Amino acid sequence: MDSTEEQQPVVRMRGRPLNETNANGNSNGNGSPNTAIQRGLEALQENCSEETEASYIPEIRKLDSQLDHLNDYMSKMEERLKLHNEKLMETLRHQKEEREKRRRSFHEVSTTSFLSAARYMYLLKSLKFDLTNFFH
Repeated sequence: MDSTEEQQPVVRMRGRPLNETNANGNSNGNGSPNTAIQRGLEALQENCSEETEASYIPEIRKLDSQLDHLNDYMSKMEERLKLHNEKLMETLRHQKEEREKRRRSFHEVSTTSFLSAARYMYLLKSLKFDLTNFFH
């Protein structure tokens, strides 16, 4: 290989033959930054012609329409989730109230039972009933 070929990178731009791209390099062999920028701008201009932009417009409209549909769907799903969440919270609140009612009822019954047992024991003691023989 030649020393100038080793220094000069082999880069092929779209739509140009390899020799033409290499021939446009700077005299120092590395290519100047201005030349590289110019080649990049030319490549962008090739890709961004008015024909190309016009061909993308229907696709952009289609994608925009799909995004609108997706946004509508997501809004509906958020509303459904919100309603579902509200129902769940109401169910949980109702279950909590029911548990609290049962707990209060249990404590009332156990307190009443304890008081009844205490009254019964007091009554037995007041009658001088011997409880030791009663349990054996």
